[in-house]
Amino acid sequence: THDYPFNYGELATEIMLATGIMAGIMAGIILFLVLLMATSSAVLTEGK
Repeated sequence: THDYPFNYGELATEIMLATGIMAGIMAGIILFLVLLMATSSAVLTEGK
């Protein structure tokens, strides 16, 4: 029952899902990089 070329509700849901997934991936990458830097700096300080 599509009265319009596309359903705004479905489109909004898809955009929200896509944005959420993208944000999740970005957050994961940032978190990974932060942990990586923290561990590497800790290892460096322990080495000295």
